Amino acid sequence: IYMSKNKHLRVFFFLLLVANACFVKEIQGDVEDFESSRSTNIIGGKSSSWEKSLESKEKFEKLAELPEDEFLELISIKLFNYFWNETSPRTGFIKDRNTPNIPSSIAATGFGLTAICIADYRHWILHEQAYNRVKKTLTAIKNKAAHHHGFYYHFIDMDTGQRMWKSEVSSVDTALLLAGIVVVREYFSENDIKKLCDEIYDKINWKWMMDDRSKALYMGWSPEGGFDKFILWDMFAEEMVMYILGMGAKNNPLPEESWHSFRRPVKKYKKYTYIYCETESLFTYLFSHAYIDFRRKHDKYADYWRNSTRAIKSSIEFTKNHKDFYRTYREGFWGISAGDGPDGYKNHGASEKILNAHDGTVVPYAMCGAVPFMHKEAVSGLKKLLSGYGEKVWDDNYGFVSSFNLDRNWFSTEHIGIDLGISLLMIENYRSGFVWKYFMKNENVKQGMKKAGFKKGIKKTVTGSTGEIVKTGDKLIQKEYRARKTNSTAALKEEDFIKFDISSDIEYGEINGLKDVNAKFAFTWDDEFLHFIIEVTDDTVLAERKKEELYKDDCIELYLSPNSDMLIWGNSEYFQIGFAPDSLERRPVKFSFFQNEDPQDIVLNVKNVINGYKIEAAIKWEYLKVKPEKGKFIGMSVAVHDIDKREVSGKKINWSFINTPAGIKLGKLILK
Repeated sequence: IYMSKNKHLRVFFFLLLVANACFVKEIQGDVEDFESSRSTNIIGGKSSSWEKSLESKEKFEKLAELPEDEFLELISIKLFNYFWNETSPRTGFIKDRNTPNIPSSIAATGFGLTAICIADYRHWILHEQAYNRVKKTLTAIKNKAAHHHGFYYHFIDMDTGQRMWKSEVSSVDTALLLAGIVVVREYFSENDIKKLCDEIYDKINWKWMMDDRSKALYMGWSPEGGFDKFILWDMFAEEMVMYILGMGAKNNPLPEESWHSFRRPVKKYKKYTYIYCETESLFTYLFSHAYIDFRRKHDKYADYWRNSTRAIKSSIEFTKNHKDFYRTYREGFWGISAGDGPDGYKNHGASEKILNAHDGTVVPYAMCGAVPFMHKEAVSGLKKLLSGYGEKVWDDNYGFVSSFNLDRNWFSTEHIGIDLGISLLMIENYRSGFVWKYFMKNENVKQGMKKAGFKKGIKKTVTGSTGEIVKTGDKLIQKEYRARKTNSTAALKEEDFIKFDISSDIEYGEINGLKDVNAKFAFTWDDEFLHFIIEVTDDTVLAERKKEELYKDDCIELYLSPNSDMLIWGNSEYFQIGFAPDSLERRPVKFSFFQNEDPQDIVLNVKNVINGYKIEAAIKWEYLKVKPEKGKFIGMSVAVHDIDKREVSGKKINWSFINTPAGIKLGKLILK
């Protein structure tokens, strides 16, 4: 054609060749820019250009009206965008949050590796892109990321992998990184990927991070202080996946005892009975479930799928029961968990026992993470949030913001990697079971589950740390104590004392026999004072804190409600009075927490005795604002804290302390 004598024909084909070259160049440019453009302009697999033509309110209302699967697809793509975009081009490490000058979080990187597998499975990206990104990240983890005995630092430099912010070598964050690596290993068929994954897993020395006595893992280690500044993972929380991975490891695995090293306290809130985390932060019931498929299986303690379901329902009920005080809850929003808030990052929890545990701040990621457990409530809550508050809670890059508080008219503008990670993984598990499928295929995981004693089938009861089996839905029995009228405790007889029942009164922790901790208490009264005496058996007495923090050591707490058997936590009309047998000043200490004072209207006497201590207190009725008379009752409970080792979480027994929708129901102290 070029040699043709027809001038017009030659010009036509010349222009056609030019146009074709431009088209090819444009296509090549699109492929090169795919990483940043492909995932940001699709909604439910279709073009989202129509979004921009809508008015803001109409836009968000239409998004909220999407069918459930399209709505979850929309959220999932936005979540994936974070892990694709907020990363180092040199290493593939993922930022802790999307703000300037922020290092990488190894836990976020673990979630990001799983996110790439999901994106490949969902065809949001090409397999070649997924392979290249994953290989780059794994290679950088192996060769660049700072670690000690195979455990990685919590925060590392995005490009170099060096330790940042003097962060600790973190056991649980390493486990969350490793969980993502396990999914990558099972999902990718390429042998070089599998080899990198095995090399990272196999170099972890799990026994180095383990406490030889308890077999529990430490939370962390630092070059400056070693293990001394870190407590053990000996409480029920988000760390189950860590112990499963540790017990199933090929090299230096954890022993079976490690699975039994953390306490499993049982809580009853309204009609929900479950093993609980003391912070009651929802993420603690979600993170391990992102990887481990706990459905239709149980160990000797619990069916953890049912357990987390009850915990989530309990947290939702908690918001309903506090809706009179918080607008966020009143509008039907739930999801109390760790995250940003008006006063900074905080471990929010649905707890009445922990002072200022919640303030009306909720996190959308908790609703996203709860989708597999309660998809109707979670999806409807997310749609309501989107249609009601639109651009205040959503941006077109990464979807829902980290948190909001309607009571303070505060809305975060940031996104946190691990929050988005748990959201994406749990939504995908609900939609396809993808993460569960590949994680549970791993031979190390199978070995860990076997050592933990998991069996097939559901378990309708939960078993606490003491071995007590609790049927779900048990009715709660209120206790009573009748106090004789006398002007001191000197005339008390043995039958006047109440002894703790360790099996039923334990609030948290694991007690190793009566010599570890036990107690008995009694009350008398006269017209001026309420007299209280308690004798505590404790083989190791540690009490050196200042008065505002005496609850962190061995101490006694006396809960009193002057005019009813209910206690509203933190309300100055009620009392949480702490007594300690010693202090930094080497003298007995008392402190009234709800009033934030050392009350002068309480006379305190503390005696050290063999294998324990004895406390006697005389509390003026005037201080309690109570007029004493025969037949009157006040709400009462007595708690004993026991700490056997500095900086290690201890245990607590509490005589009659029951969570109800209206508040905390105490036992009755009746004046006779």
